[in-house]
Amino acid sequence: MRMTMRAHKIKIVVTDDHEVNVKLPSDFPAGDAELIVIAEGSREPRLPGDEAAREFSEWLDNVLSRAPRAPVLPPEAFDRSSIYDE
Repeated sequence: MRMTMRAHKIKIVVTDDHEVNVKLPSDFPAGDAELIVIAEGSREPRLPGDEAAREFSEWLDNVLSRAPRAPVLPPEAFDRSSIYDE
């Protein structure tokens, strides 16, 4: 039995959820197939941990925005020379 290869090329959009929806033409044979997805080079590559780092940064910004600001004290407030007087 001789097996023939069939190819179909289309442009797709990968969503933020990393999902793809593909509808093949009606004359494309049913059965086992192989799907290869090639990303265009226009976006920067995502590294493992990028999403976690972004989430942590957003969390930290939120926490810091709710924290009270440190008071501004004049330098004289830090003078402790009088505690050594007898």
